Amino acid sequence: MGRWRVRPRRLMRSLVVLAIGAWGAWVAGDKAAAWVAATFGPTDAARFGEIVEAYPGTLVVVRREQLLPAPQPGRVVALVSEGQSVATGTPLVRLEAPEGPAQPAVVSAPFAGVMSFLADGWEQWGDAEYLAGLSFPLNDPPRPRPLAARETVARGEPVVRLVDRSELYAVFWPKKGRVPQRVGEGARVELVEGAGEAGLPAQVVKVAGQEGDQRLVIRLERQPAGWLYRRVSRDVHLVVARHAGVVVPASGLTIRGGRTGYWAATGGGPSFVPVQVVSRLGGQVVARGVPEGVRVYRWPRWLGTR
Repeated sequence: MGRWRVRPRRLMRSLVVLAIGAWGAWVAGDKAAAWVAATFGPTDAARFGEIVEAYPGTLVVVRREQLLPAPQPGRVVALVSEGQSVATGTPLVRLEAPEGPAQPAVVSAPFAGVMSFLADGWEQWGDAEYLAGLSFPLNDPPRPRPLAARETVARGEPVVRLVDRSELYAVFWPKKGRVPQRVGEGARVELVEGAGEAGLPAQVVKVAGQEGDQRLVIRLERQPAGWLYRRVSRDVHLVVARHAGVVVPASGLTIRGGRTGYWAATGGGPSFVPVQVVSRLGGQVVARGVPEGVRVYRWPRWLGTR
């Protein structure tokens, strides 16, 4: 049986050739992959907009309101209309005696506000501080019902509800029972209902509860007309920050030469654009330095750029 021997120099040359060939194939493959990524890789257009930091939760409205009782038995005659704004001392209802010579009695507004003939039974719950100390018992929110539904009422029976629109408070229960750490007393926030974009400005008065069961006492700066009957809203977002500017995907952020930026798609291939990150939230970034309309690569790591 014959024997063969590998000469060291020939082996060394073979290994070098193989290494060079492998490196060339790798470079060629890497360039090919980079070309494919640059040509067909997903891009997003930089667009001017805003990113909103918001937290879902439930809102309970707390008003300064008062149920006004009938000073004597009688038939209720309304002197003002539902939802009408009245000044202090305005006659609201007249109670006519059902029989006998008794004179009619008038119920007047003890303070300026908005009157209503509907009540839900929560008018005497107390102020926002009291409500914030409770657990969340609102599985079955109350429904407004007519006051003095019968033709005649007894003495002391509520006949009208008067709401002070100069002050409106609310308690916000975050969905996960946790309030953002930087949102403390005095913080300016907004309340947005449902899918709406316009927010209702408010200010945090107090953070109550323990971690995992926190809630915010909020003072609203104005009271929408439709909130005269509002008590519980489950689809509310607490907006704690809005950042406007050119919005780009966070996944496209990369670092080159110690600078943060994006790779933009141009006619001559990917071009690095340094940026200043103004705000980052979730999968989006507001960046300064990216021209609006430029398309940036969503996943720059596939480009093979250095």
